[in-house]
Amino acid sequence: MIKDTSRQDNIKQKMGLSTQVKRRFPLVFSLLALSLLIAGFAYPSIDQWRNSSLSINSERLRFATVERGQFVRDISVQGHIVAATRPMLFSPEDGRVTLRVRSGDPVFTGDVLVEVDSPGLINEFQREQSKFLELTTALARQEIETRMEQLTQKDTVALKEMELVAAKRELRRAEVAHKNSAIALQDYEKAVDDKFRAVAVFKHHLEESLLKSERLKLELDILNHALDRQKLLVQDLERKVQALTIHSPVDGVVGNLEVEQKSIVSQHQAILSVVDMSAYEIEAQVPEAYADDLAQGLSVDIEFSGKRVAGELSAISPEIEKGQVRCRIRFADTKGLSLRQNQRVNARILLESRDKVLMVARGPFIQSSGVGFVYMVEGGVAVRSPVTTGVTSVGKVEILSGLVEGQQIVISSSDVFESHERVLLLNQ
Repeated sequence: MIKDTSRQDNIKQKMGLSTQVKRRFPLVFSLLALSLLIAGFAYPSIDQWRNSSLSINSERLRFATVERGQFVRDISVQGHIVAATRPMLFSPEDGRVTLRVRSGDPVFTGDVLVEVDSPGLINEFQREQSKFLELTTALARQEIETRMEQLTQKDTVALKEMELVAAKRELRRAEVAHKNSAIALQDYEKAVDDKFRAVAVFKHHLEESLLKSERLKLELDILNHALDRQKLLVQDLERKVQALTIHSPVDGVVGNLEVEQKSIVSQHQAILSVVDMSAYEIEAQVPEAYADDLAQGLSVDIEFSGKRVAGELSAISPEIEKGQVRCRIRFADTKGLSLRQNQRVNARILLESRDKVLMVARGPFIQSSGVGFVYMVEGGVAVRSPVTTGVTSVGKVEILSGLVEGQQIVISSSDVFESHERVLLLNQ
């Protein structure tokens, strides 16, 4: 039986001071070495902190890496869908309108939309039409008178010709009788005079007949010209009267009504519009700075109802309005698209595409720094570095010099750096 634990205890001698120091030296050395190691690793950070005049939390910033690849220069625009064909119909004359349709009614080409009552035009048309009939009657009467006059002149010339033949025959008898001394000299000379007089009278009536024929023909021509002129005038007035009934020029839907039923309108006043629902385009505004880069036929990427649709630039306005250039974008294919008038859409006009271009993501740094410098990230520090940029697109900026591929820069606004040369980035 064991009485206690006295036999298990070992008696140790008390150590001196030198022995304790010797036993603790390795521990102190280890702690000192560890401190030096930590200081060695922390020195760069301490040095960066010491050389940096400002520190900013990196979570407040946006970063991007310089890369090389295909650079697509484009313009982001907003626009609204409009009908490619939407003619506005105007009143052809002063008068009172009678609307045969309402806004939103479907119509087809040739359907009657509006009737304009213009008493003044109708009265003028009827008056000129009556004058045309009067000229037609006058021409017919003149043609009859011409034929009668020509017949009279023909009879007169024929009679004078008979008198000339009789005078010649009488002269031949007188010559024979004078040779035989059957008649006196005076009778012979009278026969000669009668013959010359008959010739003169015949020639005179013949020439007079020709002149009268020419005069009659000229009078007929004058009446014919007057009739033709009056006919053209009547046809023009008839066209205007027919234009008082306004027909739909296209298949589509009646747009906005610009006048009220039975209201008085003036000539060339807008009445209503017709929207052709079979063809749509996008009307967009482009900043004046890009005006020289625009050209018909440029490809356009249209964002519509959550999907992208191809299109092309179809028309460009020749004038600038309030710093904007108006343009039209045509859909490449509208199959399966539910398009509505004045619907808002976003689009990107593709100006050019180049390969192997050094570029970086676009950010607010362009506006704040004036694109003369950027803040390049080096070991947790943003260093102000000069840079030269080229053209910009919606999402990218071309880098001409100052940066190389793979470098990281701050693309946030550089105003937060307060123009310091070196800024320490915390939590980087």
